[in-house]
Amino acid sequence: MLFKKKGKKSNNHKVSVLVPVYNVENYLQNCIDSLKKQTYDNLEIIFVNDASTDSCQKILQKAVKKMKNATLINHEKNKSLYLARWTALCACTGDYIAFLDSDDYVENNYYETVVNKMISSNADVCFSDFLKTDVKNKQILKPFSFLLKQNINFKNGEFFKYLCENQQIKQDYLYVWNKMISRSLFEKCKPYLEEIAKSAEGLLSGEDNVYSIVFLSNANNVVNVHGTQLHYCVHDNQSFAFKSKEKFLKQLESSLRSMLIIRNYLEQVGLYKQYLPQVKAWEDIYKTSFKYFAYKLRCPKEYNLLLKQYGIKNI
Repeated sequence: MLFKKKGKKSNNHKVSVLVPVYNVENYLQNCIDSLKKQTYDNLEIIFVNDASTDSCQKILQKAVKKMKNATLINHEKNKSLYLARWTALCACTGDYIAFLDSDDYVENNYYETVVNKMISSNADVCFSDFLKTDVKNKQILKPFSFLLKQNINFKNGEFFKYLCENQQIKQDYLYVWNKMISRSLFEKCKPYLEEIAKSAEGLLSGEDNVYSIVFLSNANNVVNVHGTQLHYCVHDNQSFAFKSKEKFLKQLESSLRSMLIIRNYLEQVGLYKQYLPQVKAWEDIYKTSFKYFAYKLRCPKEYNLLLKQYGIKNI
């Protein structure tokens, strides 16, 4: 660990940490251990097991018995990452809400650092730094997140405008697992997220973008913080690791469906025209990076049909 553990600090502000879990038995314990070592002691940890078929259930049951601040919720069937997070959001009671993927981990002072920034800035959203980490070889990978060198301090809803005006995708803004949000922002967003949840079953990819766009389009004060260590872990079992034609097409369909969900939401709140530069940037990605995989996996016809189905032309 990069930070030595100090005596635990109490605070009246409760932080809910939401951890969706699905078939990550080789990485889950590392995530759990990092949560046990946090220097901030007013944590509420909610694990949602999305009907894992490996040993995650046993690992979680054992862990929760030994953790006074942890709760385990089980889905009877696999629903999706979006709905696993939604289940946790509906159950949490914290003043602040943080997201953590179950194959990632955080250093000891992570939540203490982020919540202190949220409080001192009166922020709705706080981005944290993260490091891409090869868990197998225990190495920090390059390139690092550009957030490490960026200072974000936007007020009066200006961050969403800034995001929309970018002519390229900056995915570090759209991950949900490197964000902490305020309870008041969640309550503001809850009706939109609840409506999206009705059609989100099976949404495997792009759900981070859905959550982040809803949060950021409703946030007034958006900041980031340095001095944190969130390890975004890279391994062969990740959802974006395309090893088969079937998996690639399933992930592509989910990504395109998330774009449609975002479009419908932004049209509903009158912000879609503002977001059009980002739509163009996403379409360029589908026509380049995803096209490469389509030919590599020998499914260009299916790829083209999917893009046309979701209104992406000139392929």
